[in-house]
Amino acid sequence: MTLFAIKKINILPIVIFILQALLSCQNEEKNTSAKESTGPLSPIIATEKPAPPLLPAENKKDETVPLANKDYLDSSWIGKTTSEIAPYHLHTCFGGMVAGHSENDKYAVAAYTSTVNQCQKGKNKIVLEKLIDHDAQGKANFEIKDELTVTSNYPKKCYSMVMLQLPQDQEERSYLIAYEDNNKPLLKNVYQIWEVNTITGKFIKMDVPENFKCNNPEYADGI
Repeated sequence: MTLFAIKKINILPIVIFILQALLSCQNEEKNTSAKESTGPLSPIIATEKPAPPLLPAENKKDETVPLANKDYLDSSWIGKTTSEIAPYHLHTCFGGMVAGHSENDKYAVAAYTSTVNQCQKGKNKIVLEKLIDHDAQGKANFEIKDELTVTSNYPKKCYSMVMLQLPQDQEERSYLIAYEDNNKPLLKNVYQIWEVNTITGKFIKMDVPENFKCNNPEYADGI
């Protein structure tokens, strides 16, 4: 019994040595594989997060784009001021204060277009505007209350402000008319009439009276 116990004790260190050798070989294989796959280690360098790409210029809102790129006559101006539409660089075809208002309630009618040539033949926007203030240079600033987008085709179809006394009026009042210019003192072909109403701040479409005639606002004797 004693000899068997001594032999058992002598075999145990040999078994432990073999197990350690096997584990050592496995660890070396793992380290070698890791080095081959990742390569040598390098220090970590902090980098800034790249900035997001800038939006293309065409995606940015730009109210000063020329009319060649954007037709401002197609958009509504109601509620805007003449200072706000100034960057549109439009041409003013005509404009004038509306008669028959109080000193503290001043209105005007003006017609705008993209180029001077389109005043006679082209798209026009005619607006009713109320005076609200003056800028530092003393230039009047109006708020646009109503608008009409029309097409002029001189002389077949023109637009102008006139003073008229229609049957329902007690005195002459301001009206906007669409007419054919006959180059004579008296107009005989008036297509449409709008009352310029400063109480409601609107252009009010009226019926053209039968056999209606009025003075030609564009006629100049001897010219």
